[in-house]
Amino acid sequence: APLAAINTLRFAYSALLDAPGGVVVHVDTDGEYQGSISHALLQNVLEGHVDLRRYD
Repeated sequence: APLAAINTLRFAYSALLDAPGGVVVHVDTDGEYQGSISHALLQNVLEGHVDLRRYD
């Protein structure tokens, strides 16, 4: 399921920003995703199993 289906977009955004190395998807200030991410991948990101790279 896409992360956009979750009602905690802002929490997810904060968690991704706090993850080591940067973010995996872009979320704008209104909590709108540019792209999607699976629940499983989000869990891996939050648990530190996915290598993230920052981009602008």
